[in-house]
Amino acid sequence: MWYLFYDTQILSGPHHDSWYLFDRFVASFIIYGIYGVAAFVYHEKVYRVLEHVRYLFLPVGLIIGLLSVRSLLAFPGDLNFGNAPYLNTIQSLYSLVIIFAVFMGASKMIVNDSPKLPLFKWLAVYAYRTYLANVFVFQVILLLFKDTLLKLPSGIMILLAYLATASCAFALSWLLHIIWSAVKKGFSK
Repeated sequence: MWYLFYDTQILSGPHHDSWYLFDRFVASFIIYGIYGVAAFVYHEKVYRVLEHVRYLFLPVGLIIGLLSVRSLLAFPGDLNFGNAPYLNTIQSLYSLVIIFAVFMGASKMIVNDSPKLPLFKWLAVYAYRTYLANVFVFQVILLLFKDTLLKLPSGIMILLAYLATASCAFALSWLLHIIWSAVKKGFSK
């Protein structure tokens, strides 16, 4: 219901220009909270269902990703990521496929007592912390390297920007955590 309202009233509706930051509203994230609680409470049932459809993650993710790109390119004018909010129905479906794939991978690691589980936990903690740093780092990369990136072929440009953003955002999160831990340690003496 929320996504339908957002799609018809804000994303491509009469409030597109005046309510463009509405997707940052807390109610927008409730659905992900509900999914998370359900996955926690019913993790064994969710795991069994996902185990049966695990081979669909890649093709379904690719199809949804292509549909997402297609919807983004359908807007007239220059490519604008303002036309790709994460509350767009197709973006939300893509997010769910990724979340389910990560849930499935993490569950497999737990069941198999994988030696890579500590690394995965570390990445999960920093992925959460890196969420907001991602936007900041991407803007800095564009500010510093936009002209250079635009000279590259599109595929290489996107891949390079994605890898640079992810790497630098993780590094920034890790560095800020170290600094914050040192500050806290200094005050606790």
